[in-house]
Amino acid sequence: MAVQLAYQDVRQVSDRRTGRPALSAWFETVSKRTSMVFISAGVT
Repeated sequence: MAVQLAYQDVRQVSDRRTGRPALSAWFETVSKRTSMVFISAGVT
């Protein structure tokens, strides 16, 4: 799920953060993990 949310951020597919504070907070925490930083660096 976190990878999909990161992809949506990069592609600006939707404004999923508005109205979803718990999901946004969870994603902010998960996106700091080493594995997510590594994956996000490769998404272009």
